[in-house]
Amino acid sequence: MIKKTVFVSILFFLLNSICFGKPPVLITLTAPPSGTFVNKTVPIEAQIDQIPRVKSVKFYIDNKLVGESDTAPYQYIWDTTSYPDGQHQIYASILQTPERPEPFDEASMTVLDSPKTNLMVDNTPPLVSITSPQNGFVSTTQTITVSGTIDDNQATVTVNGSPASVSNSAFTANNLTLIQGQNTITAAATDLAGNTSSASITVTYQPDNSGDTTPPSISIYTPDKDSTTRSNIIYGRVSDDTIRVTVNGIDTQLSNSTFIARPPLSEGQNTITIKAWDATGNLGQSQITFTYNTQTPKVTITSPLNNSIQNISPINVIGTNTTDLKYILIGSLPAHIDGGNFTVEGISLNSNYTVITAEGYDANDNLFEDSVFVTSPQLANYQFTEISGNAYEDDETKPVAGSTRTLAVTLEKNSQLALNEQIQFNIREGNGTLSQSYVFTDNNGIAQVVLTTDSSSNVINKVECFVSNNPLVKTTFVVYTKPGSPSNLTKITDNSVTPVPGATLPLIVKLTDQNNNPIPDENINFQITQGTGTLSATQALTTYYGETKVTLNASANPSETTQVIATSATNSNLSVTFNITTSPATTLTFNDIMAKVKQNEDKIQDLMADVTVTSNDPNSYPEEQFKLWMKGNKSKVQDLSPIQKTSIIETTSDSVKLNGQPFLSVVEGETDPNITRTDTIESSSGDIYVLKTVVTSTDGFEETTRYYVDYAKGVFVKTEDEYKDQDIKEFSEITYSTVLMGDIWVMNGTVTKVKDFLENQEYTTTETRSNIIINSGIPDSIFQ
Repeated sequence: MIKKTVFVSILFFLLNSICFGKPPVLITLTAPPSGTFVNKTVPIEAQIDQIPRVKSVKFYIDNKLVGESDTAPYQYIWDTTSYPDGQHQIYASILQTPERPEPFDEASMTVLDSPKTNLMVDNTPPLVSITSPQNGFVSTTQTITVSGTIDDNQATVTVNGSPASVSNSAFTANNLTLIQGQNTITAAATDLAGNTSSASITVTYQPDNSGDTTPPSISIYTPDKDSTTRSNIIYGRVSDDTIRVTVNGIDTQLSNSTFIARPPLSEGQNTITIKAWDATGNLGQSQITFTYNTQTPKVTITSPLNNSIQNISPINVIGTNTTDLKYILIGSLPAHIDGGNFTVEGISLNSNYTVITAEGYDANDNLFEDSVFVTSPQLANYQFTEISGNAYEDDETKPVAGSTRTLAVTLEKNSQLALNEQIQFNIREGNGTLSQSYVFTDNNGIAQVVLTTDSSSNVINKVECFVSNNPLVKTTFVVYTKPGSPSNLTKITDNSVTPVPGATLPLIVKLTDQNNNPIPDENINFQITQGTGTLSATQALTTYYGETKVTLNASANPSETTQVIATSATNSNLSVTFNITTSPATTLTFNDIMAKVKQNEDKIQDLMADVTVTSNDPNSYPEEQFKLWMKGNKSKVQDLSPIQKTSIIETTSDSVKLNGQPFLSVVEGETDPNITRTDTIESSSGDIYVLKTVVTSTDGFEETTRYYVDYAKGVFVKTEDEYKDQDIKEFSEITYSTVLMGDIWVMNGTVTKVKDFLENQEYTTTETRSNIIINSGIPDSIFQ
């Protein structure tokens, strides 16, 4: 029943077409037209006439089904690139469905084809080249004729947009007008399928009457003359009027008056010739000779890679080197060399391209190089500008130690304000704190945090900030601080000192703020409120270390107390009291007491001991062990740990020799007219006498040494040494321990304390002697 209905419908349609003159075509291709040249992707479109019920339209190329469309407009997108160039046949077909909505068999449906269409596929662009004039041609006339070859006679050719005539595989463009200077000539060809290609040359128009006779200048940046390089990059700059550059005869592209070339080189010595022309035809020339060595380079850049893309600036440059190189530079920045590896931080890049050259120098200043070329098409070049926060040492507005300080920067990216960029802040020096460890730049490109400075005014606060996505973009804030208001006045001089009658004694006080920072340049008043002593001054100014002193001339009466009150001139609530009581009268002199010490020392003819030294001084070993031999003016030290060596030390009245060689000259102060020395007994308490030696110089320094002597034993108990001038203050203290061996007191240990006033640190060194043997008759051969 279905087949019969279809047959009758078709028969009726055909009869109707014959009777009334209508064409019997049921489906046609409307695009592209037959005989068309096509390329890339092309829409094939079909149109159905008169038959109302169609299941779908199928598209065929070279009799192969390639696609199907079931709704109008009926279309298939043909990708011609998967077909060979040449003629291809296309058509479409339809299936007619019955008018009655009854079940039907597709195999029984009528198939109708469109007329076949032939198309020419062409995905190959025409080949065009300019044969006249030659690239780099300098013309003295303003109009020229451009000619060349074309491999497709049906193609159209334009030269700088003007049509050219095409015939016999050649083209010609007449009367092309030039501008003075450099011109780019481009021949563009388009074939019937729409494929395009082009070729370009550079031509310079130089009028005869220019009058310029100065040749362009040439500067070669890399490689250096007579250097040895691993790279074949030739990089330099020419004067701004340059229009053409060649390197060994090969044209090189100019960019902002810089040129870069990579000519073929041979291992060993090479000579490169660079030529530059200006618009008037003047020729400048430069030549360089260097050694090309890729087999055994002494310096190699490993990061960034040559020809890589780097879009963030600055960058780190990393490489390898031979260990005979004494230093490496990139520009003016020195490299950190770690054995056979080097790193240079903070290399800035240019927005177009950058040539990075590492220069290594050996002990004879021979130069070895390597260069890499990097491009930065989308360079993110960041730059910080500090707005507020720095406070330098001489800044009168520097904050009080322990107070807050706002640190603010502006960030720019490619010379534009950088918004919503994360900025990190880290404390590098000092024990201050930050309100935040990172912030984002605001709408003005500003990032800021609040620093609470270290409570010590002797500490320099340093805060580093950097862009989170490029830590090499960084800056460092430096914040010096000053002490706060006076808060504490303390005694430095020992209140229990008992000076001998009539002796002089320094009374030293220290003024500090609430954080114990020394306060300089503040007046302290001194007043005797009891006793008959006298003061050298009633007011004194505190030093950089917050200390000041006056000298008390103690009462001439034995066992008499003198009371002195020291008060801050700016804060009368800050005061301290000294109660200094003189000792009983003594008949001993300075020399008597020193002679008692020498008497005990002279009993020791020779000495052997094992010695261990421990220290927390960062400039010393944590622990040392050595053996010690002493006899007369000679000593032998045999180091066991951490290093092993032996030293022979010989002391004379005017020198010290180390291993037989002069090591140190000794100049007695008495021989220098600029130096004055005073020896006195300062105080006494029982068997302990304090002897004081003061050495002063017309140069302004003063050194005070105190010897604490146990007169009954004839030994030093402690020594104190204080040195100061206009800029430096040093203090050290040595405490001695002794052991009785027979009738001789022998030192068996010391504790040395050194105070660093600038860093407000104290370092302790302890020396312990064991297995001590004295007067054993050490032979002189030990010291040879």
